[in-house]
Amino acid sequence: MKKLAAGLLVGVVAVVLVLWWVGGKVERGELGDALYVASSTAQKTVTLDSDRDGLKDWEELLWKTDKTNADTDGDGTSDGEELVLGRDPRKKGPGDKLSGPEDLVRAAVHTSGSDAEGVIFPSEEDLKPSLVYTAFDLHTVDSKDPSFIKYYGISLRDTLKPLGNSSFGQAASNTVAALSKKDSAAIERIRAEEALLLSITKNLLALDVPESASAIHLNLLNTLTEMAELAYTMEHVEREPAFALASAEAYEKKKPELLAVLGNVNAYFREMRITFDAKNTVNINL
Repeated sequence: MKKLAAGLLVGVVAVVLVLWWVGGKVERGELGDALYVASSTAQKTVTLDSDRDGLKDWEELLWKTDKTNADTDGDGTSDGEELVLGRDPRKKGPGDKLSGPEDLVRAAVHTSGSDAEGVIFPSEEDLKPSLVYTAFDLHTVDSKDPSFIKYYGISLRDTLKPLGNSSFGQAASNTVAALSKKDSAAIERIRAEEALLLSITKNLLALDVPESASAIHLNLLNTLTEMAELAYTMEHVEREPAFALASAEAYEKKKPELLAVLGNVNAYFREMRITFDAKNTVNINL
């Protein structure tokens, strides 16, 4: 069953990608190849520096500065020069030193990406999931047999168990590390996290799901799949730093959503009066 992926926005040029989905499997290799080809061949208009302040137009979007004004804050120093000096191009006065983690990472993006041939700067639409499952993708069973629901709960808990590993949920911080510290090992850790998410989503797809649990199972599946897609983009932090940074921010927002979904999973089993361990819970620590 084919799925369409939203296009990547490059400056003012919209490029539409088609990412495909077949037969109940998440084949991220094909998806990755499609994204790589598109991002490599897409027209990238971000090399333009309209106000010649040393900050490319795509960076002006990142900082929310004025691409038609070389000195956005009017302090006598150009926006690009301020970044080189560790200062905020949006503020003037003694309090304009860059200090917040997000600003420091944006400054690292300037260092690592501003001289590239082109950088994809994503819109909110670009960060939406490209692969969304429906109930047709699940193998549901119309059964209220407590023993079956209990077996489903045990299988689900075992499938999710790897998320309790202390290294899970660090993809965003590893993206920051790769940008600010040039830490190549951080990229490998992002890839490992994506591989873990993909493995779990495949296992979730393989489970026999009680009809009564289909909605929460589907929500869990889509949440983890979206996180895997964001991790994939973060892997390419060296090639697309701005896109990777935006994906990292979106990834952090998904983590509490995942906890909320797991809360609904636990509530389902309590409602069904199913106890599959002493605590009657799925223990996930992010």
